[in-house]
Amino acid sequence: MSMEPLFFRLPSHKELVAIYEKLQPHTYTTPLVESNVLGSLINGKVLVKPESLQKTGAFKFRGALYRLMMLTTHQQKQGVAAYSSGNFAQGLATAGKMLGIPVTLVMPSDAPSNKINNARKQGATIRLCYQNSPSREEAASELATELAEANRQVLLHPFDDPLIIRGQATVAIELEYQLQQASISCQQILCPVGGGSLVAGTSLVFQNPVQVLAVEAEG
Repeated sequence: MSMEPLFFRLPSHKELVAIYEKLQPHTYTTPLVESNVLGSLINGKVLVKPESLQKTGAFKFRGALYRLMMLTTHQQKQGVAAYSSGNFAQGLATAGKMLGIPVTLVMPSDAPSNKINNARKQGATIRLCYQNSPSREEAASELATELAEANRQVLLHPFDDPLIIRGQATVAIELEYQLQQASISCQQILCPVGGGSLVAGTSLVFQNPVQVLAVEAEG
């Protein structure tokens, strides 16, 4: 499957809804919970959508599952390779097990042991990367590239991938439904940012007048 057209075309809302419906039988609907403590800080209403309750403990399962679903039959047989320090690895390993797709993961040697073990329990092949130069992410990425080429597998990026971003957008589609059902008008969405696939997906769904703010831990 050629990825080039996807880089130059934004998906319609209808397409994102169809992706959500495709994934829904395999994902959890995470709740929308009001936080009185946070609300009191701004003298307003704050709702939290805890994707930590999603399968594998993070939203990244959604994007990983959709990305694997979009592989060709030949690519599914060959499998995929990727690098991750934890959450994407667990999501991809679980999605691979569900779909019967071989998954090779490069993880930093100092990644949390529970995340390494969880990915391994899902049947993924784990290669630990002990290099930290020029950075641990770049070193892991280079090793994943080498393994993908050697095994003729599809190389996946944990967040810089238009199909993965579309999969992560299903969090926002689900949120949109929940807000509509509760007749709640949303002014701002604070979205945590690491690689950026969640905030990118959220921005595909929510546009003006809703303001999407990217939030990252200081330091």
